[in-house]
Amino acid sequence: MSLDFSFLTLKVINNIILTGLIFSIKLTLISMVLGIILGTLLAMMRLSKYKFLSSFALAYVTIIRSIPLVMVILWVFLLIPLLYLKQLFMQKLCVLEFKALNEIRPMRGMHWG
Repeated sequence: MSLDFSFLTLKVINNIILTGLIFSIKLTLISMVLGIILGTLLAMMRLSKYKFLSSFALAYVTIIRSIPLVMVILWVFLLIPLLYLKQLFMQKLCVLEFKALNEIRPMRGMHWG
């Protein structure tokens, strides 16, 4: 029994895999830059001689470190679409899902109805 990769055509690679790869790289770079900026600001606040800034940075870091990462991922996935770009996010998600279904359906012999 061997794996069949005949469905992995250039069209699938260009439309789905490369699009996801480019999005992941952009998201990683943006997250890195924002993380470095926020981390530097919090470190400077923590070392500040002003009690308010130091206390705020300590409280923020303590609260954020106590929240499980899975909870943060769920909040991002479920709350950001509700609060921010719900319509755009859902449209993009539906288009991506439809593209994926159209690519997968023929290779598995699926038919609607």
